[in-house]
Amino acid sequence: MDLPEKPKHVAVIGSGLAGLTAAYFLQQSGHTVELFERGGSAGMDLASVDVDGHRVDVPFRVFTPDYYPCLHSLYMHLGIDTAAADYSLAFTRPDGSTLWSYTNLSLDDFQIPIPDSVSGERLAIVRDWTRLLFASACAVRSPHELRPFGPLDMPMGRYLAENHYGDVFISGVLLPFLGSVFTCSVGAAAGYPANAVLHFVAKAAFGSRLRKARGGVSEVCRRLLRDQNKVRYNSPVARITRDLCVVLEDGNEHQFDAVVVATPADTAACLVADVAPKLAQALSLIEYEDACVVTHRDSVVMPTRPETWRGVNIMGCPTGCGRAMASHWLNYVEATSTGRAFASPLFQTVDPRPQISADRIAAAAGFHRSLLSVDSQHTVNDIHRMQGQGRVWVVGAYAAPGVPLLEGCVRSAADVAVGLGSKLPFDMPKLERKRRNGSTYEIGLAPGMVRGEAVHAFYELDAAGTFDFKRPRLASLQGRALGHWVRAWIAWLAFIVILPALASILATTSTLLVTALGASTAHRVKASILDFFLYTLCTLCLAIRKIY
Repeated sequence: MDLPEKPKHVAVIGSGLAGLTAAYFLQQSGHTVELFERGGSAGMDLASVDVDGHRVDVPFRVFTPDYYPCLHSLYMHLGIDTAAADYSLAFTRPDGSTLWSYTNLSLDDFQIPIPDSVSGERLAIVRDWTRLLFASACAVRSPHELRPFGPLDMPMGRYLAENHYGDVFISGVLLPFLGSVFTCSVGAAAGYPANAVLHFVAKAAFGSRLRKARGGVSEVCRRLLRDQNKVRYNSPVARITRDLCVVLEDGNEHQFDAVVVATPADTAACLVADVAPKLAQALSLIEYEDACVVTHRDSVVMPTRPETWRGVNIMGCPTGCGRAMASHWLNYVEATSTGRAFASPLFQTVDPRPQISADRIAAAAGFHRSLLSVDSQHTVNDIHRMQGQGRVWVVGAYAAPGVPLLEGCVRSAADVAVGLGSKLPFDMPKLERKRRNGSTYEIGLAPGMVRGEAVHAFYELDAAGTFDFKRPRLASLQGRALGHWVRAWIAWLAFIVILPALASILATTSTLLVTALGASTAHRVKASILDFFLYTLCTLCLAIRKIY
């Protein structure tokens, strides 16, 4: 591997996934790295717990290669074995009764959610869920609608209201679902940009199955740290001076050529205030919320009837605000992925509302999670533009475009490592944009790359190739399973042929109905037609599922 011309002495503050990845990339390129961690072990695995001889991630971490292409590339490079699992969902009312649920039908590496019932208000939920999936698929076909300051650059709550989604779907299903995935309150979920949410939904719904590291995040940490010789645990950093001296809370000082801050943005803002005040100001605009995650054996958090339990069970808020409660049924999730077995029912609940018996708690931990809003999404470009000011760099989920998840940790770490002169040890998806003449240019922090357009490029480029469907050829499918062949044809026909035609037909039909009947009546007619179609389709799918 080629070494950088001038190896640097670099401090990395924080050992979550972003800090570990940045340190790994820098170390692999020949830089001298010192890793500072406040706790007694790697931050990414600090809250995990051992139960029945198995290491349980806290919080439970899953990913889909389609929304997490950088994370997936890192795992493959490290040799991390991953396992797919069934993350079917159940949504419950505050009294524990089931509002709506679905079970996944697997087709190769793809899952099709089949609603467990379409009776009563559940049919309206299926209708709105289908509308959202259709809208997300149409959005990724039109990247200009997703980019900042485009027509979808608005709060998700406003988007749902303007497009007449039902109240039960919004308050009972979608916002609690988004809150559980993004680890935020339902109010914060309503404030997420619609372009970010639709982009995420498209990737999650139409991509491959959710996966988890088979050995858990402890294995990820072990492999990222195996070549790190200078890891300072129990070493909280107090500040960074203008001459790049890292001052610890115990008064010890360490001099460096560059500093990478891998802490939450609000903490980073305080650390870099003296050396990079403009960057600190931008970081202070990133908002946060705190979440509580409890691993336990108390079924009080689950739906009333055990036969309605699913992989993830989500309960909305009684008042429609506050935080939803999401409970992972770890027995089911692990059994359908790693094959692990626990001695008795085991759950992991985010923000539990019913009081969990203290004698049934295995572990409890608090987490500080960054939020995304229309304004903070624009701030990501500002942070990208100011990286390296005063020889200080920041990494983390908040520092990359898209929903702040594990993918942003790896993407921002790779970007900063390249900005510091590192050569990545494997190929990662690039962020590129097209000029009007058709030529492309790369967005990044290395010399010669363009800064401050990361969010634009993220929405314009399908880095994972989720929707880059080519007409299947027989030669390319030889040796593949029948399910792969069927999925390839279905995907190509649906996205390349049927979706554009259907979008055009629906737009024309909608215009004609509004002209003939008026907006209100036309909306009811369209809903009735869609309800009939979905009821018939779901009934057929349920019948097929019973047979097989």
